Amino acid sequence: MATRAEPGQAQEKDSRTDNKAKLHVTGRDIEDMQLFLEFDCVASTWRFISFPRETAKEDEKLIAALQALGTFTGTATELVAALQGVDGGLDLKPNGLTRTLKEQALTLEKKHGLAVKFSRTNSARLISFSAGATA
Repeated sequence: MATRAEPGQAQEKDSRTDNKAKLHVTGRDIEDMQLFLEFDCVASTWRFISFPRETAKEDEKLIAALQALGTFTGTATELVAALQGVDGGLDLKPNGLTRTLKEQALTLEKKHGLAVKFSRTNSARLISFSAGATA
């Protein structure tokens, strides 16, 4: 696997000659995300293909619970408790939920109308989201 790093991004490829790659983007002022890219040899540019995964079956229950909850602001632990109140069958851990929401934030907003925002106070890391509006 070859990688190329610049401030805030890393490109991951399965082999040096592969024309497909996954771009990991992170930073203080941007959402963490991953993008699938493909190199266009004719134009000599990388082109966006898709986000890393379409909504997996296990995420459908999570998305339905987020939509049913509607609006929320609180810690990841509080969000897990609220989501399990909506759907007791969800098996969630706060750190895993936060990671999933960060990785899927753009997809959640564009495909499902769930705007997710992450912030910090002196005492807590907060997750805010709203269905059908910006967080």
